[in-house]
Amino acid sequence: MLFHPQIGMGEGNGYLSDFPSKKEDLQGYDVVFLGDVGIGDGMLKKEQAELLRGLVEQQASGLVFLPGPLGRQKSLLDSAAQTICCRWKWISPRAPASPVPPRRGWSWTFRGRDHWLTMLATDPNANQAVWRGLPGFYWYAPVVKAKAGAEVLAVHEAARHPQYGRYPLLVTRAGGQWKVLFMGTDSAWRWRKGVEDTYHYRFWSQVVRWMSHQRHLAQDEGIRFFLHTRATAARRQGTAQRDGARQLGAPIGAAKVLVTLKAPSGTSETVELNSDDTEWGVHSGNFVPREGGKWKWKCRARAAGRKMKSTLEVTVPVLEKEGLPAKLDVLREISSLTSGKLIAPAEMSQLISSLSVLPERKPEELRWRLWCDPWWCAGLLVAFATYWVCRKIGG
Repeated sequence: MLFHPQIGMGEGNGYLSDFPSKKEDLQGYDVVFLGDVGIGDGMLKKEQAELLRGLVEQQASGLVFLPGPLGRQKSLLDSAAQTICCRWKWISPRAPASPVPPRRGWSWTFRGRDHWLTMLATDPNANQAVWRGLPGFYWYAPVVKAKAGAEVLAVHEAARHPQYGRYPLLVTRAGGQWKVLFMGTDSAWRWRKGVEDTYHYRFWSQVVRWMSHQRHLAQDEGIRFFLHTRATAARRQGTAQRDGARQLGAPIGAAKVLVTLKAPSGTSETVELNSDDTEWGVHSGNFVPREGGKWKWKCRARAAGRKMKSTLEVTVPVLEKEGLPAKLDVLREISSLTSGKLIAPAEMSQLISSLSVLPERKPEELRWRLWCDPWWCAGLLVAFATYWVCRKIGG
């Protein structure tokens, strides 16, 4: 879909003539790329921005922000889409530009060095060499800071904001089953120089697969099932939250949705999903697995005539690590310093017999030398002085 402000909608082979007005028409898109377009005449409407937010939050579709030099995406901060945006503060109507592209413009953060999105080579060291060889960029978006909870993968190599530091260039943000990506430059096409689509295609294909992965965990005709796991640190148990039972056509609304889970041991449990958003047909519920292994689950909405089944793999953390031998030299040194004895695992039977023949411990006698204690001498001196003063007062 191509917007031409003050001109009209762009036309061409494969282009949409208008923004999808129905939710069922918009639900089919896994990832939405939003270029230098905002809210205004000849661009998006506020109702369409609300649909985009619902598509991301309720349908787990990905949203990629690709701002441009005109800074039209700034208008999204005053719309429903601002909850999934970065924190934007534009320096000027037109973003700063460099007349000569730098040889390197990206500076990766610690998290971005080995992130799945930034791996253009299989080896991490080779990946850094690939990024160093890519062309720089002419322009970058003057976004000063990312929202709380966002993950900054790359920042500008040299440009800094006096208050917030380097400008973020590649930022991801997730919440529940949705995720968004912000890329602060529109010069990724320059990566094709001399290598064609080798790195350009790989980067964007990784973006698409990463952002649409949640939508394709489990799906069938007319229904889609999302899994969102939360780990409980106190009990080391995983809590699986299921957001699903949504129809690819018209939403099923407040219809009753049940999920039956069968444990590896054969026991079954039924979870009823509550309706979170009737407009999008979203139902969710919580489930705590009591054992590890392969769980079989079946989701059904009888009123809508929809059902689906699949499997869920639950892993149990191993508290006792196997295959990690102890450092015998360290244990031997500790036993010698503490007047103990080192016993190998094969000699554990001898440990009981060696403990039984140990002699009884003699009681330790602790003596307190009273006459050598300065407090005792001071006490006697005070007592005699008091006695002497009392006798003088009594004549």
